Amino acid sequence: MSNKLRKYKMSGFLRASVLPDYDIDPNGYAAYKNAQLILDSFCELKDESVFLPFGVFSRVYNFLGQELTLDHDSDAGDVTFIPKTDVQLEGLLSLLITEHGYEVSL
Repeated sequence: MSNKLRKYKMSGFLRASVLPDYDIDPNGYAAYKNAQLILDSFCELKDESVFLPFGVFSRVYNFLGQELTLDHDSDAGDVTFIPKTDVQLEGLLSLLITEHGYEVSL
């Protein structure tokens, strides 16, 4: 399972995506479930939704006092962390890197 992250800006906001290993996880579901388990261990779950038949899964957490969304698009294989602030994402990335073995890929 992949532990690589890509950090980027979209519409002026910082985002991070897990880079799934498409050879063993073609739709990114294993990477999503792993990220979900990690967030479940230190964040409060606020909401969960599934949009079928589109295969989009979202979980909204309370992290550092604000909402943090974990989004998975199974058609594209994308697993994305969507924070409310850049500081919130930097805090999450710090935890993922130091405590869970993730690394930011350039």
